[in-house]
Amino acid sequence: MPRLLFLIQLICCSILASPIFSQEIKSPSEYLGYSLGTKFTYHHKIIDYCKEVSLKSQSIKLFNYGESSEGRELIALAFSSPKNIERLEEIRISNLQRAGFLAGEPKVDIPIVWLGYNVHGNEASGSEVALKVLYELVSSVEDSTEFSQIFDNIVVIIDPCMNPDGRDRYVTSYNQKQGVFINSDPNDWTHIESWPSGRYNHYIFDLNRDWAWLTQKETQERTKFYRTWMPEVYVDFHEMMPQYSYFFGPPAEPINTAITDWQREYQKIASKEYIKVFKERDWSYFTEEVFDLLYPSYGDSWTCLNGAVGFTFEQGGHGVAGLSLKRTKRSQELTLNDRIEKHFETTLMTLITASKYKNQLLKEYKNYFDYKKNKNDVTYIIKVDKDRSRVNTLLHLLQKHQIEFSQSMNSFEIEGYRYSTKNVETQFIKKGDIVLTNNQTMGRALDVLFSPKVIYNDSLTYDLTSWALPYAYNLDVIKTEKKISIPTSKYNLNIQSSNNAITDTSVYVIPWSSLNQVRFVSTLMNENINLGYLKNDTTLNGEYFDKGSIIISEVSLLSSGKASLFSLLKDKYQAEVKIQNSMQLLECSEFISPLKITVVSGEETNATDFGGIWFYFDQIIGYPINIIQSNRLSVSKLEKADIVIVGDGNYSSSTKNIIYNYVKGGGKAILFENAINIFADNKVSELYALKEEANLFNTKDKNTSKLRTSLTNKAVGAIIKVQVDKQNNISNGGMDSYYSLKQNSITLPKMENTLAYIPNNPLMSGFIGDILIKDLPGKSMIASENIGNGEVIYFVESPVFRGFWNSGMQIFSNSIFFSTE
Repeated sequence: MPRLLFLIQLICCSILASPIFSQEIKSPSEYLGYSLGTKFTYHHKIIDYCKEVSLKSQSIKLFNYGESSEGRELIALAFSSPKNIERLEEIRISNLQRAGFLAGEPKVDIPIVWLGYNVHGNEASGSEVALKVLYELVSSVEDSTEFSQIFDNIVVIIDPCMNPDGRDRYVTSYNQKQGVFINSDPNDWTHIESWPSGRYNHYIFDLNRDWAWLTQKETQERTKFYRTWMPEVYVDFHEMMPQYSYFFGPPAEPINTAITDWQREYQKIASKEYIKVFKERDWSYFTEEVFDLLYPSYGDSWTCLNGAVGFTFEQGGHGVAGLSLKRTKRSQELTLNDRIEKHFETTLMTLITASKYKNQLLKEYKNYFDYKKNKNDVTYIIKVDKDRSRVNTLLHLLQKHQIEFSQSMNSFEIEGYRYSTKNVETQFIKKGDIVLTNNQTMGRALDVLFSPKVIYNDSLTYDLTSWALPYAYNLDVIKTEKKISIPTSKYNLNIQSSNNAITDTSVYVIPWSSLNQVRFVSTLMNENINLGYLKNDTTLNGEYFDKGSIIISEVSLLSSGKASLFSLLKDKYQAEVKIQNSMQLLECSEFISPLKITVVSGEETNATDFGGIWFYFDQIIGYPINIIQSNRLSVSKLEKADIVIVGDGNYSSSTKNIIYNYVKGGGKAILFENAINIFADNKVSELYALKEEANLFNTKDKNTSKLRTSLTNKAVGAIIKVQVDKQNNISNGGMDSYYSLKQNSITLPKMENTLAYIPNNPLMSGFIGDILIKDLPGKSMIASENIGNGEVIYFVESPVFRGFWNSGMQIFSNSIFFSTE
């Protein structure tokens, strides 16, 4: 038998032969009271077992790095030889020094391997694997097996459950349906998940699309902890649909150009080792066919941008498979044990390979962060001007990614690529504008996140083809490779409000310029503070204010006893507030009323689009809403709502009729993407007459060959520029234009009341097929029409996608809080 297989089997045999160890630390099966793989384990039991092992082993140190949105513990375990655990802090610090995050020379040459399980809650074999891995690694060291020697060379971080809320949603649902007998029939209800499925976290976000954007609590907590280690190898354990076998790298094309030759080469090195094991076990597998590495916000791609070699492993199974599945009479049974076993073997081979290539991993890891020393610098300049609040929101994100920035101490001119025009221009840079250079430790990540044009050799990708943050935040940014020698200073992220003295005639002006400002205003609404907004662009005492700016008088605050509360909230949200000692602004304003908002959820809605809407209100702007499932809708339940929001989905005739009657009776509805079809077949709508000119159905074909031939009429996560009607309140806050992600093939002819439309040459970055791009100019992106006594607003693209596209969410805010009629 080959030596490789012998080493893997040796670890298992040595555990069974060790009665002393077995008495001290129970196996997962002994601890749980059932054989691992015969039930799905609840998250709290996973945590309890990990704590039990960590208390009894000198090879483990447990870290509690946070909690999920629903309050479940997020933990990780550092595992190595007892000698390495004793000097674990020295190993961790040496690794950060090696990358350049801490000063000094590394004293210890030990690479770190991070194993991440169950980022998708219904890919539930992951956490079961983590328990098996933990027990068998600890046992190998306790018994001093030949296999255990590799842990003198590496430290392993085990993150046993990255998405505990999604996992427990799946496990609870499955266990509620499971009886005495395990049913392998794919039509049995145990194999059919209820909406919204366990894949997602509490807010129905895909955590494996959130690594770069950091919108979700679990991602924020995990990446903060991750950055205290910065491993050399990262592995993300997944499951795919059960008709597929097993996937490991190298990834498919396209691959992000920031991925280094070494990162690609090590994928191939490790792949050869996995192939040996799979062939020896006569297991099916595939590689390089799907799962590309272009989008920077996957677990494997984001960790690559942080210096590691990032891997994705995909085992056939998913939430469909349950404990046992036979897809057809002739197909082989797929059990949870089968899924655990394959992930377990690839885990072991990952550790063996990392130990074998220890020195090269350390060398190339250091080289990754040193790469800029012999290259020309690229500088990005963000023009602050009136966008300070929006700029600060972006800078807070960059700060979390350890990307450094400063501000210019002088004014100067520079030639560079201007994102808003896609042209090389000479621009005047003011004192105080933000300066970022890629000549820094996280320079590669900065280049990727700011990339105005993503380079890819295959447009058939798994996700977005563009994501440039200057467009996401609607900022004026210049990119230049010209040598810049200007003094810079630290930028203060704290916003300083106006220093004007406050008098009885004082009026506070809150620029409606960012989502942070919207959150501040929505909080004031929740506190029943009377607000107005400027109906037109206004200049007073030499100071310019955009229409939509929020107005509050000092007299109103004092009479309502809310002056102190206003001041506390302003400081809490670091809101930008200006002061004018003139009541004249009140004459230019209109009262803005608190709103009762209902959002439709349930089986008919696109789960992640609903999640984006819910998260927008609950976490981004902090505004209370009512959520009603589509199968429980009625006109009477909606009649108290000022606005009903319907996300992308496939809606029944019953739901369509209810929304129509609500609008007809005087309500306001906002519809995203395929929800537009609610009115497409209704003869009373303008849309009905235009539907032959429109493409209102967005279908997603999963057949690769068909996809390639149909790409000419597809948008693959591209960025387009959208012009906004300046006369309408939809443009409040200076939103004369904005940038939208274009992900679907839906088009809407220019309607009579078009609020935002697609101009000529709209493509800023990313891939849109030849036929679709020619068809886009002149089409509506946002439109409204009156139906009966009410109004409906159509959004061709969801503006809340993944909670990070601020440009879209800002214009969505306008459609909610201001009249667009």
